[in-house]
Amino acid sequence: PEKITLKANKKWLGVTNYQNLKAVIELFNGNEKVEEKAITGNDSVTFEVDKFDSNGKEIKYELKEKEIKGYVSEFKQEGNNYEFTNRPENPEKITLKANKKWLGVTNYQNLKAVIELFNGDEKVEEKEITGNGSVTFEVNKYDASGNEIKYELKEKELEGYVSEFKQDENNYEFTNKPENPEKVTVEVTKVWKDVEY
Repeated sequence: PEKITLKANKKWLGVTNYQNLKAVIELFNGNEKVEEKAITGNDSVTFEVDKFDSNGKEIKYELKEKEIKGYVSEFKQEGNNYEFTNRPENPEKITLKANKKWLGVTNYQNLKAVIELFNGDEKVEEKEITGNGSVTFEVNKYDASGNEIKYELKEKELEGYVSEFKQDENNYEFTNKPENPEKVTVEVTKVWKDVEY
């Protein structure tokens, strides 16, 4: 009998341990499940089946993926090739933290700074910090295609202040000091004691 091959490709997006994740692909002939095969990681399986039934009528096959708890599933079909894609329902998150320090100013408790979160050149969000405080940004670690997103925190320029920042992984420290520090005048009078001129 004439055979056809149906192929299922599996893709996991937005997960770091996809090599260990398993999916089950089921082969159906109408409502009847004919066979199932497991796939581990980003891999593929094939099903070789009869093209016609015993009466010479072409059989309509369909591949489905068993539901995987905690994952959203999508599929595309082109002829006898299927692509099943899964991503977490609750994507993996990371937290970026910005600490703010004011140096050389007496009224720092009232000073405000704006921290901006960027994904490449695109500004995603901004938050305000008052005084020596901190803010956090909780963001998705991966984009919809499963690629890790590169984030960066920046401080909006503050007129009259010099800004510096240090970064350690996802922790940023922004320090500001006045461009022209406050000056005070101190009057000094020198008095000599017990000294003969």
